[in-house]
Amino acid sequence: MSREVQAAILFADDEARRAGQNRIGTEHLLLGLLRNSQTAQFLQDQFTVLPGQIAEAARQRMERFPHYETLPWRTLTDQAQKTLLNAHSVAGNVPTGALHLLLCLAGERGGLAGQALAESGVSSERISEAITRTSALAAKG
Repeated sequence: MSREVQAAILFADDEARRAGQNRIGTEHLLLGLLRNSQTAQFLQDQFTVLPGQIAEAARQRMERFPHYETLPWRTLTDQAQKTLLNAHSVAGNVPTGALHLLLCLAGERGGLAGQALAESGVSSERISEAITRTSALAAKG
């Protein structure tokens, strides 16, 4: 797992805490990823969507509680665990990166993150195409 994904999980924990939740869901993982400037730039460049718009769409779907959770740690929801495992599988022999996680979050159509991404015009198919396009450009360059 890359440092950017590790950071996204830590940021996701912070997002869940701020919402008063004791579990980290796909929406929190997405919000954690959006704190990564490279992921935010990728979304802005490839989809001409502002990361703040995606974050707002995710936050609107989030259940909020009136207090901050005082637990020292939060666990992942089953769907968030499944998404992280899928991202690891997609990554194959390389460390799981932010784009692998973003791709899998977009593919979870039933998850809150997938819904927020779809509302913003970001789908797993379009992410795959953008990754292929940027990889081809990097190989030429």
